Amino acid sequence: MSIGGGFDSLASVAPQTLIVYDAQKVIDDLLLRVDELVGDVSDELVDLDELDRERLLRTDVEADLVSLGIITDAQAYEIDVTPAEASNLVTLEKAQRDAAERLRLDLHKTDVEADLVRRGIITDSQAYKVDVTPAEASNLISLDRAEQAAIYGFAVGSVTYAEHAAAVLAYADALEAAVANVSVAAHAAAVLAYADGLEAAVADVSVAEHAVAVQAYADALEAAVEESAEMTAATDALEDLRDEQQRLEYRLAAARETLRVAQAGRYVLSAATEVTVSIDDPDVPDVPILVLRADSETVSESGMATFTIETTVELVEDLDVFYVLEGTATPDVDFNAPDGDITMKKGLERVTLSIPIRADDDVEADESVTVRLIVESSGAYRLSDRDRATIQIKSADLPELTLTG
Repeated sequence: MSIGGGFDSLASVAPQTLIVYDAQKVIDDLLLRVDELVGDVSDELVDLDELDRERLLRTDVEADLVSLGIITDAQAYEIDVTPAEASNLVTLEKAQRDAAERLRLDLHKTDVEADLVRRGIITDSQAYKVDVTPAEASNLISLDRAEQAAIYGFAVGSVTYAEHAAAVLAYADALEAAVANVSVAAHAAAVLAYADGLEAAVADVSVAEHAVAVQAYADALEAAVEESAEMTAATDALEDLRDEQQRLEYRLAAARETLRVAQAGRYVLSAATEVTVSIDDPDVPDVPILVLRADSETVSESGMATFTIETTVELVEDLDVFYVLEGTATPDVDFNAPDGDITMKKGLERVTLSIPIRADDDVEADESVTVRLIVESSGAYRLSDRDRATIQIKSADLPELTLTG
């Protein structure tokens, strides 16, 4: 019996090879685009930072002025106040505040000042402008009496001209010191100087210029967000393609092994009078090859250790996968040991195995739990070289120390 065929060529696996090639090409293109997106987003962020620094950021100098109530929060984002201008504004604002406070006190006529008005020592207008303390008032009354006595004594000849002049001068000096604190004109001058300084500081940037800067910032931010969303989508697609590439690699390896066995079988000579030929039916699905991976490197106590089992082909019927649990952790003590098999449903390519981790108060080192796939007796599936995976169980319990003595 002569058996011929295409085992001496790659025709049977060429489509698989082309699929791998195409998948790799898509991955390369996506990686290139991801690199471009990273560069574009980085450039946009640099531009945004520059815009922030130059036009839109509120500096510490302007923040201090806002906290002092000298400028509003909106003005802080619109203007650029230099440290020198800020210092001048603070000084002028303090002068205005001090002058306003003194004027507030001046405009209030106390009983002490009313008594001085009644005695004719100060005028009613002066009473609303000055703040005479009781001590100053007592001194003024005493000096007023002394002046009156000096005037009378000078008239009758009992007081010399020098004594009379000294009494009048002492009274005048005390009165001037009491009423010369702050005038309305001085207060107005302080307010005007402060207003001029504030106007000069906030007039640097116009409303139109601010609007242009805000729009430029918004446009750049929108472009960066769009690029970032595109990069995220490309990254997700890349991850899916890498998973597909891994499954294709196992399928390609299986096809190459089949080809190698077939090619080697052609040259085996035998004296047997019968030969059995296995005909591969394309309608019968290939035996799936299982791949196991851990979904994380570590898990905390009371957490969930999860493992994913994948196949190289889409299942045409339910598949029972068998496994054993190993590692340094103790079953039913450190974790709830599940059954030794799990079912992958028809039409799926992966299934998740979850192992609940128990919490305890024991002070112990970190432990591990390992899942190892085992071969099923009927040959319903084959195992890849990745047939086991391990997750470390992190213990959060700290030792308790007792001090005696």
